[in-house]
Amino acid sequence: MARVTIRDVAEHAGVGVGTVSRVLNENPSVRDATRRKVLAAIETLNYTPNPIARRLSLRKTLAIAVVVPFFTRPAFTERLRGVEYALADSEYDLILFNVMVY
Repeated sequence: MARVTIRDVAEHAGVGVGTVSRVLNENPSVRDATRRKVLAAIETLNYTPNPIARRLSLRKTLAIAVVVPFFTRPAFTERLRGVEYALADSEYDLILFNVMVY
């Protein structure tokens, strides 16, 4: 089954994509009747916003990349645990890159 998109929600509710976006972002300029139609379409279609698309639209990656030589070295593993712990309750994602040093 294909992933439900914001366009699908807009079509189902009979509104534009911008209106769906405003509802999702809780913009007060949307009329209550329209908001209810959009929220009903979201529920009916079981729509969940794509976090990557949202971040792109906000121009924020909310990601921290760490480049580590060898994940098997205890010192690096402990440092990564600290980074992971610090990010655990945040909205940031951790991206790891393993670099082979010869």
